[in-house]
Amino acid sequence: MIDVIRITNYILRVKGNLLRINFVVEGKNYRAFVPDDQLFIAIKDVLLNREYEYIPEFELLNYKGKRVVDVGAHVGLFSLVASTFAKEVISIEPHPLNFKLLEINKIINNAENIIPLNKALWSEKTNLELHEGAHTGSHSILQNYPSKKYLVQSMTLEEIIDEFGRIDLLKMDIEGSEFEIFRKLDANILREIKHLCMEIHLQKGDISWIINFLTSNGFKIESFYPPLVKKQAEYEIEVKNLLGLKVLRNSIYSLSSLTGMKDKVLMILFGRKE
Repeated sequence: MIDVIRITNYILRVKGNLLRINFVVEGKNYRAFVPDDQLFIAIKDVLLNREYEYIPEFELLNYKGKRVVDVGAHVGLFSLVASTFAKEVISIEPHPLNFKLLEINKIINNAENIIPLNKALWSEKTNLELHEGAHTGSHSILQNYPSKKYLVQSMTLEEIIDEFGRIDLLKMDIEGSEFEIFRKLDANILREIKHLCMEIHLQKGDISWIINFLTSNGFKIESFYPPLVKKQAEYEIEVKNLLGLKVLRNSIYSLSSLTGMKDKVLMILFGRKE
């Protein structure tokens, strides 16, 4: 199988360094430190393709004055965009180095409405082993990589709601842990979540079970294989520079559009209360 990430990182000359990026949301200038191995993942997905905002109702502009919970926040790009509009952004990231960058990115942007939590979302409150992945966006509770491990504390959705209140938008990208969380989730908790968008790792479980569980509890579900590229939006995100990334991204997605190529190991799921 072709390792797309490895090839694109080679083309983009990824060397395991920190990259400072600059972007503008609704006239507000942001700068952020991002590991360069996320050039073709976090920056592309959150700032260029905007896959978590693919459906108009899920555009972050719609969450003015509301509460957004960003689970698997990485270094906080989605959280920073959300902070432009939301009253409060709860950013949950278990990996200690990613979390430190999340805190730095919050501070240098004066994003006081971001609340960073160095925890892993799980089905119960406990201590877990977090296994370091091949790149900074792939660290996992479930995958036993032959690499460095960290002992991390977990928290539950129930704890988040008890501490902060109702969730207007729950965004999750947690490398397959979503199946464990939903398997043991009390259905009453879903009453406190209005919208959710998740990257589902299809090799880790049966997505039909999650869909049935959500629909039986009042959610309307739409799901798509990536890549998802938002073509029209009510507000603009302007990414400064990064010409090489933009050219590569446009070439790859033009080709995928022509060939109908999809990533069948992932699914982006959107759920909203009917």
